[in-house]
Amino acid sequence: MDFLPYLYLHSSENSALQATVVATSHLNFHRRSDTLVRTDKVIAFNYYTESLKRVQDELKHEDMASSDQLLMAVYLLGMYEVS
Repeated sequence: MDFLPYLYLHSSENSALQATVVATSHLNFHRRSDTLVRTDKVIAFNYYTESLKRVQDELKHEDMASSDQLLMAVYLLGMYEVS
């Protein structure tokens, strides 16, 4: 996963990868927090649903459908779903 920072930095603000990283980060923070603040879980879920919409949109564009950024977004969504 050494390439994740590079992919993230070179993705657009409206990309599936950006939303997925935020969703996964908030969920991870929620799970590791001693206070278990519900807000982080809600934010994570909101970004997760946004990520799914963006993945669907990016799959419609031939140039984006085979991108490394989209592949990484789908991989991270899988991690989100199993945690």
